[in-house]
Amino acid sequence: DDAFARAQGFEELSQLRRAVMEQAVAQKQTEAAEQFANDLIRQVLEGMEVQLPDAMVENQLDGLIQELRGHLESQGVKLEQYLEASGASMEDLRAHAREQAVSAARFELAMTEIARLEGIDVTEEDVEQKYGELSAQYQLSRDLLRQQLLPMRLRHDLKLARAQAIVVDSARRK
Repeated sequence: DDAFARAQGFEELSQLRRAVMEQAVAQKQTEAAEQFANDLIRQVLEGMEVQLPDAMVENQLDGLIQELRGHLESQGVKLEQYLEASGASMEDLRAHAREQAVSAARFELAMTEIARLEGIDVTEEDVEQKYGELSAQYQLSRDLLRQQLLPMRLRHDLKLARAQAIVVDSARRK
């Protein structure tokens, strides 16, 4: 009723309904755009004919294991405890994550090449701006973020994100 709508900051129920509907539509549009981008990148990766270096896959696998370790430790659990509780070995975990590591390596290779071909460059200013955004988003100091996400890694991630955006934008224009 209107009293409920006023409690939510609206003058009447119809305004609240309209706002909820607009938010739902915006959410669906965002989801559709993300799905489009994901499908497009998957097509690009599936079309790649490249032999991935084993070292690149192993590097991605190490990164995935480190991410899992960090996630678990943020919840007060050590990776070793997790493995013991799940009855798995480190080798089992690595085998389970290998397909994801291969996909990540293929993505990295493709986007790195697109970034090179497009002449994408990420400046120090771009990196600092992103640290500012992340600092505000996660309520963490820039210094702590720099320790957790090294500037060189952030610069690389921004470059790959820009390459992905170019792929998506060029497909939308067609």
